[in-house]
Amino acid sequence: AVQAMERLCFVSNQEMSALTAFSGISTDIPAKLKQNNFTRTAVIWDEEAGSKFPECNYVGVNAPFSPDEQAVVWDGRVLPGISVAKNSSGNMINSTQQLNLDNRNASYVVKTAAGDRVLGGKTAGGTWIDEIRIRDCIAARVKERLEALLLNQAGTKVPGNKEGVGLCEAQVASALNAFVKSNA
Repeated sequence: AVQAMERLCFVSNQEMSALTAFSGISTDIPAKLKQNNFTRTAVIWDEEAGSKFPECNYVGVNAPFSPDEQAVVWDGRVLPGISVAKNSSGNMINSTQQLNLDNRNASYVVKTAAGDRVLGGKTAGGTWIDEIRIRDCIAARVKERLEALLLNQAGTKVPGNKEGVGLCEAQVASALNAFVKSNA
């Protein structure tokens, strides 16, 4: 249902099979989401996903920032309370396992020189989460401005001529100004 809306769905997964090589017949959840090109679903992998709910932390760290005020990159963020991802042996996931998660467009937490950081930041379909949020926010702000123009026509209407087109263009430009200023 999310695919048909201007929404994002975040899920977490802890299937150890997601750490294996990705192929067209992989049956783990991140693989299935990628195979179906779910461009509005993002997966974060963590061995304790069922009890720590890292997807909630991921959204909580990033969602408060509106792209028309401050665009944020979802890759490389600190997720307080979420430690580095570990494999079935209890060791940090190795570079091959990280690549296997990358091939599924799944995010995960690793130790970096800057501390524990989430790597990934893409939807299962491979689009950057921040790009989807910016695009959705632009669409929402343009719709809001055009609706306000139409609904605030007390006793009249927007003319169906050059003047009306100019009024609409001005509202669209006004909605886009915040994004230009924020370098989104």
